Amino acid sequence: MNKKNTGVTLLELMITIAIFAILTSMTVPSFLNTLERSRIDSVQQSLARDLAYARQEAISQSLPISLCRSATGTSCAASGGWNQGWIAFTDVPGGTPGTVDSGEEVLRVQEAMDGRDDLDATDDYVQFSSRGVLQVPSTGTPEFEICSPENNVARGLLLLRSGSVVPSRYQSGIYYLTVDGGGSPVAISCS
Repeated sequence: MNKKNTGVTLLELMITIAIFAILTSMTVPSFLNTLERSRIDSVQQSLARDLAYARQEAISQSLPISLCRSATGTSCAASGGWNQGWIAFTDVPGGTPGTVDSGEEVLRVQEAMDGRDDLDATDDYVQFSSRGVLQVPSTGTPEFEICSPENNVARGLLLLRSGSVVPSRYQSGIYYLTVDGGGSPVAISCS
């Protein structure tokens, strides 16, 4: 009687493991980069939604509404980046602009971002007037820059005077918010 061998040899097993290791080493970095891009895109979208929400609430409530960085979810932070979280709140005239005073209502709270990511802005807070236009800062165009830990992924938002939110655009291998005097895109600076 002939017995047929149905197992695998040690050599076949080692070749299979080597092929698996090569394929894994090629796909894992790409997968991690995809996760990183997805995480940063999610923060960008969340901030854009909250800015649009604050603008809409300012119009519907006929009150100034502010958005500021906040670590507590109840008051504005005096320092640090926007990655600690942010809040939208009614900023009633007569109080201190950009701070949650007595009688002002916190409308929305965004928890802190992933500790590895960075979210910086040109301003400590922004405020929409009862007409939905940007009231504070009174000059300039607020910019928000979101960066991954190794600065591999960068996204941003530009808040126009009209109250509209413009996401970063992609051109020539970079994400940008503004252009220079010659019309060339200026890359988001993750530093």
